[in-house]
Amino acid sequence: MILDDKGFDFNIDISEISGSETFLHLRQNELNIVLLIEEVRNFNENDKVKINFNLDKLYVFDGKGDLLFSPFKMN
Repeated sequence: MILDDKGFDFNIDISEISGSETFLHLRQNELNIVLLIEEVRNFNENDKVKINFNLDKLYVFDGKGDLLFSPFKMN
C-alpha cells in the first residue's frame, strides 16, 4: 500500500514511529488495515489519508488471522 492522492480515503486511528519507519493503523467503515511507510512521517489521530494498493506487496488476513491473499498465494 502506498500514500496516493488518487487513492481510497482512510481515517488514521493510530500513528506510530518505530525507528526509521511509520506504521499507520487505518480505518474505512468496518475495514481496518495497517500501512507501513518506510520513512518517519508525522500524522495525527483522525487525520485523513488516501492510499492505493500494490498487489505485489499486499497481504490480507481474515478475522481469525488466516492468510487470504499474498503475492505468493492467491485464493
